[in-house]
Amino acid sequence: MSYSEICPSCGLDVCNGIGGEGTPRLNKLLQHLPSSHLFYNASVIHDICYHKFKGKSGKRLADLNFLANMLLACKSLPWYKEYWFRVQAYRNYFAVKYFGDKFYYGVDKCKGRK
Repeated sequence: MSYSEICPSCGLDVCNGIGGEGTPRLNKLLQHLPSSHLFYNASVIHDICYHKFKGKSGKRLADLNFLANMLLACKSLPWYKEYWFRVQAYRNYFAVKYFGDKFYYGVDKCKGRK
């Protein structure tokens, strides 16, 4: 599974998948969780939002969008698994909400790049 996504606007590699950039040990651990495969697409979209959105409201929107996409992914599971993965979705949401500031710059990083 690739944890890389290229921004079409600037060509930067902006997606590392599950976990924050610069936290390789944590990322390796998180990649082994069952939820990391289910929430991979939500994580890629979240990384792109962190790359493109601006201001505190942009971070809030990116984080809420991340939660919505993870909850939507849970709908594909049988009912007895859905609850467990919904709990994990909220865990991930609260992690980015309270600890994601380090990885969100609040500016469009594509500005001025070709």
